[in-house]
Amino acid sequence: MGLSGALVPGSMLAVTVAAAARLGAAAGPAVVLGHGVLELAAVVLVARGFGRVLARPRAFAIASLLGAAALLASGAFMILAAPRLHLRFETGGAEGAGTLAAAAGLGVVSSLANPYWSVWWATIGTAYVARARGAGRAGVAVFFGGHLAADLAWYSLVACAVAAGRAVASDALYRGVVVGCGAFLVLLAAVFAIAARRRLRAARPEGAADASASASAGRGPG
Repeated sequence: MGLSGALVPGSMLAVTVAAAARLGAAAGPAVVLGHGVLELAAVVLVARGFGRVLARPRAFAIASLLGAAALLASGAFMILAAPRLHLRFETGGAEGAGTLAAAAGLGVVSSLANPYWSVWWATIGTAYVARARGAGRAGVAVFFGGHLAADLAWYSLVACAVAAGRAVASDALYRGVVVGCGAFLVLLAAVFAIAARRRLRAARPEGAADASASASAGRGPG
């Protein structure tokens, strides 16, 4: 179940590829670390009943619009910065730690920017947490551990694959990867914005129908 979510291409995959091209294989676990902190918060919120709020159409639309803005900004920054980038691998020291910390931050941002991450936790995630709670805290801990292990396995594999190509990679290839990832994020921003618009349109007739019914009841049979 965890792999079914991890294997779906999205913003987190794009930032992992871009970070691994610069930082090497360590970028994969770093991105997952940031993502995991956010997932832990999601498990706690869902266990306390917050999943029902995330499932509302307007909440999804707001998450989609905010996510679209974040992805658009990130994608545009990557595209504009690409001509000035050089392929260097940071392996240690304060600079390496700082860049890995930034990769962890990207794990948080890329997750928050994806509204379907919120929807997953509001629907599938909520159902699994509910079942896991039947086994107490240990059940929830096992569910979260398995879910995070799937992310760690997949994104570590992706980062290792990207890092393995550094012997033949050039600055031009690296810049091309960054531009491609940036363009993918911009495309996702458009998809999320369209999804928000559709959800708002779908929710509007319900509100209009309720208002019309209230007005009719107020007028009475005459």
